[in-house]
Amino acid sequence: MIPTHLEELPRPGRYKVLGIFIFRVALIVTVILTIYFTIPLETRGGQWSAVIKLIVGMAIYGVVMYFEILGIVRSEYPTLKSTEHLSRTAGLYFTIVTFGTVGYGDIAAKSDVARLIVSIQVLIDLAFLALTVRLILNASKRSLIRRTPEIKKRPVE
Repeated sequence: MIPTHLEELPRPGRYKVLGIFIFRVALIVTVILTIYFTIPLETRGGQWSAVIKLIVGMAIYGVVMYFEILGIVRSEYPTLKSTEHLSRTAGLYFTIVTFGTVGYGDIAAKSDVARLIVSIQVLIDLAFLALTVRLILNASKRSLIRRTPEIKKRPVE
């Protein structure tokens, strides 16, 4: 029987596969950080320069994702390259918690009902935060509009 999971390999085989996996992750992180710190972020050339950089970045992301998915499909040990199977509720929970930057912490929802409740809580918190920021920005904007005539009357220093 050919092993399909890491746990089914003998100990030396596990170390070899894990070593290759760790090397590959370290290489990818090194390449990403090298690209990040060497590409100039200043936009010389106007708006079109930023649009071109965005399109190139999206293309690179697409190519990397293509090869990662291809690697998972063709891998002898796909569980090392991908995650465990999640239910729809668990997948939604982990997506919302991750994008909400809440974190998983020491206390985490275990059941689907608890995950749904936590997901709703995070979404409500994000909406409340967005509303609060909008109210503050609108108050600041109104104050600036109201004070504009006063600012024009002051002598230039």
